[in-house]
Amino acid sequence: YPVVISSEKDIEKLDPAKHIVYISSRVGGRRRIELIKILSEKGFKIANAKVM
Repeated sequence: YPVVISSEKDIEKLDPAKHIVYISSRVGGRRRIELIKILSEKGFKIANAKVM
């Protein structure tokens, strides 16, 4: 299932085997990079992982 996240709290509820993650467009560049790093370590697929 695709899910939109904007913070680390949103990640805690998700399962990498079931969810594909979209990072909210309201998240800034520095925060986006941090979230991508955390999501990658946990094994999530990120649909919009374009780094600025």
